Amino acid sequence: MNSINSLISLAGIRLRMAASLTAAVLLALIAFPALSHAAGPTGPTGPTGATGATGPTGASGVTGATGPTGATGAAGETGATGAAGTTGAAGPTGATGETGASGASGVTGATGPTGPTGATGAAGETGATGASGESGASGPTGATGETGATGATGATGAQGVTGATGPAGATGASGSEGAKGASGEKGATGATGERGATGEKGATGAGGATGASGATGAAGATGAAGAAGATGATGASGAKGATGEKGATGERGTGPTGATGAAGAGGDVATFMDTANPNVWPGECLGNTIFDFNNMGACPAPVPAFGYSSDARLLEGPVPNGGGTVTNLVATTNKAPAAGRQAVVDVIDNTTGATLEKCTILAGQTHCTDSSSTPVAAGHYLEVRIDPTTTALPAAWRVTFRY
Repeated sequence: MNSINSLISLAGIRLRMAASLTAAVLLALIAFPALSHAAGPTGPTGPTGATGATGPTGASGVTGATGPTGATGAAGETGATGAAGTTGAAGPTGATGETGASGASGVTGATGPTGPTGATGAAGETGATGASGESGASGPTGATGETGATGATGATGAQGVTGATGPAGATGASGSEGAKGASGEKGATGATGERGATGEKGATGAGGATGASGATGAAGATGAAGAAGATGATGASGAKGATGEKGATGERGTGPTGATGAAGAGGDVATFMDTANPNVWPGECLGNTIFDFNNMGACPAPVPAFGYSSDARLLEGPVPNGGGTVTNLVATTNKAPAAGRQAVVDVIDNTTGATLEKCTILAGQTHCTDSSSTPVAAGHYLEVRIDPTTTALPAAWRVTFRY
């Protein structure tokens, strides 16, 4: 019984809802009569309106109790689809505005000065040589010219008297060769091959960097000093003052000792000779007359400075303290050198082996001199030698010099 009542109640609710819906539709048609007419053509879409501000969220209502499920009402009939409205015509395109007039050209500015010429770039690489064109075909060989005509035979002379048979004559010279026929025409020259393509031009090299500035040259020499001004006139002498009293005599001072002066060119005369044995050979030494008037022989071994030597024939020394100067050498011999020969005399520092003085006697002469001056140290020994370069024959000698 309750179920039947529920169904009846639900059916009533649905009927009331359908009546309400029908009444709402009728009211809408009355309020908006345009809705009852056929739809007009669709107009152009209006601009989108600005989005309205979002309204505040309403408070949630109290959830009502779930009502009983009503019976499913019968499906209503589908209403007829209204006819589609026609599309509205597109509005006309607006006219294009006129093009503005071009502005007048500005005055051309004056041409600026030409900039300095840049450094020439390095030469680009030479482009590759184009391929050689093909050689033209050789022209045909010209035709051989015709053989020249044979000359006419001369007339036969009358036969003479037959003479005696003579000896066989020499073979006559060969007759000259006939004229050469004209050369045939030269064949046409083959066509010149096409010229190879020109290689691309190398890129222009970058300009070289500007070189550093050269160093500043040295300052010029200071100019010569100007001429001294004229000496002013001497002023008048002042009156002589009174003579002062004589001061006390000061103590006598002792000055420093002066440097030792150079050895003088005078001094002792050394004499070396050998007259008893007139056969002194090149490379041998003469005897010192302090020990003997007639001595000669092999030159002695070197003696150290201030060293002792037992030689009593060939040496001079030791040189006194302070040293000396060997100078003014004179040498004489009893035999003049022959033509093309010479005799040479040396004054030797026996301690060092150095030649201090030297003179040469030329062919036909018997003496020589040397006026140069050479210092010799104290404590050294001296000797006189017939130089090994002597080419004259052995002879007797007298030699003197100062030191």
